[in-house]
Amino acid sequence: MYITKLSEIFSNKNTRRLIGQIAALILVLNTEACTCNGGKNNTANLSMQIGKILLIGENETSIDVTFQTDDSGKPAIIGDFKLRVNIVEQKTFTGTTTGSHIKYEEAANDPETGNNEGDISQPFEKLLSEFTNYAKLDPASGIKSFEEMFTLVPAQDAIHVKINFELVNAGGESMKIVEVEWIKSKIVINPPAKFIGEEEEFTLKNLKGGDLTSEDLDKLNVKIVSSKENVSFLLGNTSKSEASLKQIFPDMSELHEEQSTNPITITAHNPEKEAEAIFTIRLETSDATGGTSLLTEVPVKWSETEETKALREKEDKLAQLEAKHTELEQQKQELQNKNDKLNAEIAESKGKVKAAKDADKTDPTKESNVKQAKEALKNTKSKNGEEIKQNNKQVKELEEEIKANEKEQKKLKKEIGKEGENDEDDSNSLPEIVMSLQDRKPTDPNFTIELANNKGKEPTDEQTEKINFWYEVENSTGDISAVTLNHGGQHVKKGDKVNLKSLLTEKVYATFLERLKMDHKHDLLFTIHPGLADSINIIIHLEGTADADKTVTVEWKKEDEEQKKKEKADKKQKEKEEKEKKKKEEADKKQKEKEQKKQNKG
Repeated sequence: MYITKLSEIFSNKNTRRLIGQIAALILVLNTEACTCNGGKNNTANLSMQIGKILLIGENETSIDVTFQTDDSGKPAIIGDFKLRVNIVEQKTFTGTTTGSHIKYEEAANDPETGNNEGDISQPFEKLLSEFTNYAKLDPASGIKSFEEMFTLVPAQDAIHVKINFELVNAGGESMKIVEVEWIKSKIVINPPAKFIGEEEEFTLKNLKGGDLTSEDLDKLNVKIVSSKENVSFLLGNTSKSEASLKQIFPDMSELHEEQSTNPITITAHNPEKEAEAIFTIRLETSDATGGTSLLTEVPVKWSETEETKALREKEDKLAQLEAKHTELEQQKQELQNKNDKLNAEIAESKGKVKAAKDADKTDPTKESNVKQAKEALKNTKSKNGEEIKQNNKQVKELEEEIKANEKEQKKLKKEIGKEGENDEDDSNSLPEIVMSLQDRKPTDPNFTIELANNKGKEPTDEQTEKINFWYEVENSTGDISAVTLNHGGQHVKKGDKVNLKSLLTEKVYATFLERLKMDHKHDLLFTIHPGLADSINIIIHLEGTADADKTVTVEWKKEDEEQKKKEKADKKQKEKEEKEKKKKEEADKKQKEKEQKKQNKG
């Protein structure tokens, strides 16, 4: 009784083992002194008990196994029994795995390693005497049982592990089998293996949570917690970082055991263009009072794509160049301001020399200050001139640096533009539409502009809405204040920018897009209203196209009145001659017909 009470007082396993060894010695001495009959018929059987057979989570991995005698009151020889341990199943989300193992302590230290730690990864069978220093368990001595602790170390990707503990007697008969299960959580999270870029998916699986109803799903909350404030992660189509399963899947009414959810989308929101972040997917349950408790959580590493990372680095470098460019321009301006001040001082000294000379002319009797003013001017020029020279040298160096900076900026902007082409909508690029002018007489007020799709790629409606038509007038004679162009009843003044879509009627605009789609040219007919101008050079621009710098020049001049009269008289004379010629031909024809008739009669 004393030893048993001591065992109850001391909870430390090594202390209990020491007490057990002392008790075993006493038991052996008592047995030797005993005159009772030995043998199998006089020994008891052992039983095996495992307190908790369902372990949940990373904090529940200990398996306490108790071996004790039966109720016969007879002693049990520990060496007559064996323990078989077998990891029978290791499940992942997608199948099975290996790598789980079990740790335990043996009674004796290993002679090679010097420690008593054992490790089970394959099925094994050991005598119970290897787990304890007791030779037997004897109710008469108060020692009826002993314990052995096993610790499961699940494989990293395991979510469900099953272990069989089997007690076997000396004859190899199975006395008892106990199955122990470990699950990662009642409901487990299957996180994305990798999360690179904007979007990924994960699922949940109900392992041992019972059959969940719609009401249960409403109490299960999924929460995404990011390690960085600038990067947030949104769930499904909720646009939130926290939502119940019912909110994520409004149409889901139940989730049975061993059933997984449909994939849940996670969208990364990264406005500040962070390179990476770690976020945690948490699964919580809520109660009627509004409180929550954590079921399970999984950390996930997120990073942007290599393409996005490279683009961000270039954008960061461009921003640095732009900041440096501003700084260089400020330094240049400061030097120029200094030079302005130094030149102003020289100008002021020159003014004093002039004032001194003027004073001498006004009052020759006064003492002259010209020499002194000239000396001061000389000194100012010498001093300020050298400083101006040095400043100009620095300005030139800064201009070279600014030029190199602008060149590098231009290169980076081009690279950034190229890298962004796949992500940008086509409407953000400029259409390849070119203009050409049909041949005409310079005096003809009508002219036709041909529009053609240079690249054969159909421009979008949004692109064409950005195209503006406008013109300017240069190198003209006469009064050009009233000059306008007319297209389809619309009068366009010089300098006014008119959207191409509004310039065309709805029907014509649709035809225009269709013709460009088929790689056909589209004609725009304009009429020049010259007002009082004698000659006009019209420069036409098509803004919002890739070739916006290419223009079309239309020349117009007033017809010469004398030349016009002469051309009219020539035309009249030609018509008269044609008429007389025709009359003569008809008369000759009649004469021939008359002579032919005479010959026929004769």
